[in-house]
Amino acid sequence: MRRELITVVRWLGLSILATGCLGCGMSRVSLVDTGALRLESSVQGKVDVAWSDAYKQADGFVVTGVVRRNDTVGLPIEATVAVEIVSLAGVVLDKAESNILCIPRRRVNRVQGFQRFAIRFPQVPPEGSSVRILACGTWHR
Repeated sequence: MRRELITVVRWLGLSILATGCLGCGMSRVSLVDTGALRLESSVQGKVDVAWSDAYKQADGFVVTGVVRRNDTVGLPIEATVAVEIVSLAGVVLDKAESNILCIPRRRVNRVQGFQRFAIRFPQVPPEGSSVRILACGTWHR
């Protein structure tokens, strides 16, 4: 009887944990997947955007992603990510820049060297707008 009770409590705890994790992930709505925004990435220097997405939130929206090195040699690089929101008419609606990110060199056959970024905006742009993402890296001094 005691063993069955422990098993039931474990399964109940796991189901509560899984439901909580799913609930946290479901609160974000991807504006790219719904077709409301387009993302355009640019590379300048030795840093590129590995992936990015834009999510609608209660207080506006956020552009998130990951930057990494293009090469496997050299010292760590300091990089920033600049984001511009451009309307259908080509007018820049808003601009923002991330904090300075320190990106280590990439090692072959290792999963490392990625740095996450998140840039928040107070208002969701009009449907059909573009989000331009520019990763710019400089040598770490």
